[in-house]
Amino acid sequence: MSSLLQTYDSSAMLDKYLPKMEQALDCNRAHSLSVLSEASDFQSLYGVDDMTSLSRRIRSNFQAW
Repeated sequence: MSSLLQTYDSSAMLDKYLPKMEQALDCNRAHSLSVLSEASDFQSLYGVDDMTSLSRRIRSNFQAW
């Protein structure tokens, strides 16, 4: 990829995009927390079975971070 872009200093590219990547992760975490904290609202939207699965996946993602 760097040869296609003619960029050989990958750290410079990473430094450029790192703040946006961190912000995206923060947004993802905030949304995940809202799903978990307001589970009853999401249960009415997605159903109890889907909400249980969604909650498990969100908790698993938090543990992986």
